[in-house]
Amino acid sequence: MTSSTPRTTRSLSLLAAALLLGGCDSDFATLTFERSVLDTTFGDELLPIYHEQLSALIHAQGIDPEKVTFRVAGSLSQELVLSEPLFGGLEPAQKTALQAALEAIVEDRNASLDMHLAIHPDAMDPTEAKARAEALELPREYDAHFSLDHVSLSVAYGLTDLVGMALKGSQSMQSEAVCNVTAHFDPPLPFIGLKAPEQEGSPYRHMMLLNLSTPYSYDEIPVEIRFADPAMEALVSQETILVTSAVTDRSTPLRNKRELNQFEFVIGPVGGVEHENAKVGVNTHMDLASKCEHLAGALGRPFSYHFGDSMDRLKAVAFY
Repeated sequence: MTSSTPRTTRSLSLLAAALLLGGCDSDFATLTFERSVLDTTFGDELLPIYHEQLSALIHAQGIDPEKVTFRVAGSLSQELVLSEPLFGGLEPAQKTALQAALEAIVEDRNASLDMHLAIHPDAMDPTEAKARAEALELPREYDAHFSLDHVSLSVAYGLTDLVGMALKGSQSMQSEAVCNVTAHFDPPLPFIGLKAPEQEGSPYRHMMLLNLSTPYSYDEIPVEIRFADPAMEALVSQETILVTSAVTDRSTPLRNKRELNQFEFVIGPVGGVEHENAKVGVNTHMDLASKCEHLAGALGRPFSYHFGDSMDRLKAVAFY
């Protein structure tokens, strides 16, 4: 009679080896981001910022980050699959806390952005009697909703630059490129522009534009703007960023405007650029736009919800 014990022992050993080789992790969540989370500069690896911030968020929920592993998934590399050990994984309460923290990011990034505007026609130039009288008939306060859309680039140049270019017999000039973030009002405001006052020392940092005197010109109405988001309000009040519609106004003459659909946050310079009447090559534009997006994201929330790389780009969470 032949004993079957050795065969059974061998089978169990093979099973144990298979478990070790196959890994002992179990997927429990998928995070979907607005953009790829890969660092393609030095190969296809997860960008360090995602690993660092997600690990910190996991630790903040009282979870040992060593218990959670990440892997990039999806055809566009926009997903992170979270896994836990098959044995000794996360407690149900820990998963609940982690899910709530992640979903809070998605909820906050989808929140509406609001501003309150209070115009002061009584502070208009007294010599502009007709425009002032018309402005005094307008509602004094407006609540506006807006959304952050995309980054845009602008350059400043004038007649002197064009003359200098002609004297040199050149078709190009050197200017500093400026990073802007375009925002859209929903619904539009009953004005045609937004700008900073031309006179220094004005108690008002912004002016609303409206064609009150004639249909072909515009008048400036002093306005106070307050952003509901505290971080954004701080950035504007400290003049870290500027608010204007001047970038849009260059492409759409004010005389052709009937309402204010969009405006820009002027973020700051992104470097010098050689251009022909504000036109640059595709590669140059892509490089400057990339710098602009990261500059905008570095401002923190709410800009980081839409620009740059961070956990704030999270758009969907699925636990299973």
